Formats: sequence, C-alpha cells, structure tokens
Amino acid sequence: MRLAIRGSTTIVQQASSTTFSVQRTPRPADSPVLDTAVTLAQMFGQVGTLVPIPAVSAAATALISVLDAYTRVQANRDRCFRLAERAFTILCQLEEAMEDKWDDAPPALLNNVVKFENVLLSLRDAMKQIASASVTRRILSGSKFSGLLDDHERRLQDMQVSFQARTSLV
Repeated sequence: MRLAIRGSTTIVQQASSTTFSVQRTPRPADSPVLDTAVTLAQMFGQVGTLVPIPAVSAAATALISVLDAYTRVQANRDRCFRLAERAFTILCQLEEAMEDKWDDAPPALLNNVVKFENVLLSLRDAMKQIASASVTRRILSGSKFSGLLDDHERRLQDMQVSFQARTSLV
C-alpha cells in the first residue's frame, strides 16, 4: 500500500506487514488545504495500525493526540504540521527498523521510546496552547510560540538521531 504524504513524501507499507518506508518523489502542486486534509487522514490511519504494537503503542497514541491538536491550530499552522509530520516519520522509521526485533530491543531503546512519547505529549500541549491563544495573545506572544516550536523541532531531531543510533545496534 502506498500513501502520499504532503508534498514529496510517500509512505510505503509492505504487503501483509507493518513495515513502512519513506520515499521522496516529486508531486505536482495540489490545493494546500486539500493536501493537508488528505495527509492528516492518511497519517491517522497509519498511526492507528501501530497502536497494537506494545513497544510503540503509547507513542502512537500520543502522536494521534498531536495530530488531533494540530487540527485546531490556526497560527503557525505550516510549522506545526511539519513538526507533526516529522514525528510521524520518526515513528514509522522506528517501527520499520525494529520490525520483529522488539523482543530483543535493548532497554536504552525502550527508554528512548518513552522519552519520545513525552516529547509528543509536550508537542501536543504546545499545539493546544497555540490553538487556544486569542489573536491578540498570539501577536504579543509570537516569539514565545516560535521558541516553543524551535524547542520541539530540536527535541524531535535529537530523538531521531538517538533512534538511528540505537536501532543500528540491534
């Protein structure tokens, strides 16, 4: 199954498997609103298939809450979407790298999955904070919100690097 994910990202699910791979291919420009709506629907569906996997269940559920919070964001919408999309990609890459290896996963990797869940919950809370802010507050707190998103961008980058290092050892 191939699912187009915003712009040039495609998530590929191997037949009768929960293995996903991310491929970058050019795509013609679509309506940004329609593209985002389709992407969100696909992401919700894909993350839902990861919920039954015990090792990533909590992180997948947290990512669903991030996607849900994103739907209410008005300010910094593109940036919030990119963060949600990045979190989605990290989770799919982690599951792909660890397919059928979770029983042998080192404790440090499992601890990182819990840290990733906490990053996702924090990202959800940040998006909720941005979504609930009045227009005046968003204008007055613009740099605060920008800094909050910068922090989550850095934290997701750190998690991605950590997962790549840990999964290469398994």
